[in-house]
Amino acid sequence: MNGLSIHIVITIPARNGVARAEICWRDNTSDTIEITHRSDESTFWFTWEVETLTRLIDEGADQVTMSASLPNRNWHAIRLKAYEIIGARNFRISPKPIRDEEKYGDYLTRLERDGEKANKTSGNRWTNEEMAVLEQLIDEEATQLQICAALPVRTWEAIRKKIVKLRGNSTMVKDVGVLELGETIHDYLARNPDAATALAMPILENSERQRSRKMPLPLRRAWGRANRTWQPG
Repeated sequence: MNGLSIHIVITIPARNGVARAEICWRDNTSDTIEITHRSDESTFWFTWEVETLTRLIDEGADQVTMSASLPNRNWHAIRLKAYEIIGARNFRISPKPIRDEEKYGDYLTRLERDGEKANKTSGNRWTNEEMAVLEQLIDEEATQLQICAALPVRTWEAIRKKIVKLRGNSTMVKDVGVLELGETIHDYLARNPDAATALAMPILENSERQRSRKMPLPLRRAWGRANRTWQPG
């Protein structure tokens, strides 16, 4: 390299600690590369990583998308960097199936091992869309099953607590008892796969809006059966 280049200039900006090496070539062109190093057990962020996260925040991406786009960072590191970019009070994301210490690959491993249990998010902040859906279903006197199908990432216990908070203890829901307290609609379908055919499309549509996820096996099988048997009118 020394025979081809005139000189190499290395700088370390104070802001993010990423070393930039500018290689000046004999043909009067130059190339710049970035090199991260560790300090206090943390790795400084590349410029492209910060730009990627900033773009995802602006686009309103969900947690899984952010983590998948930055697979070498655990969620704790991503969250702290997001705080730096827009401020802790302005960074709100839900649901959050990925744990603080997990990278995207760790999350996928846990998802493969635990199935839908890995995606339970009863303790996460509710989105405005979820709140609007729940309010509408309460007004329409929907059944427990209909409500849970519309909120597939929430357990019945979490939904019931939210109903009480919104409307009080006297608010009644039809046909309660179909789902157990700690169950999501996916848990219910695992116990009752025959019910999946009728619920496949509503749950899939709501799951896609609330979080990007793989359709559970009972739903995939039911959706396949529905496609084979349905004929246009």
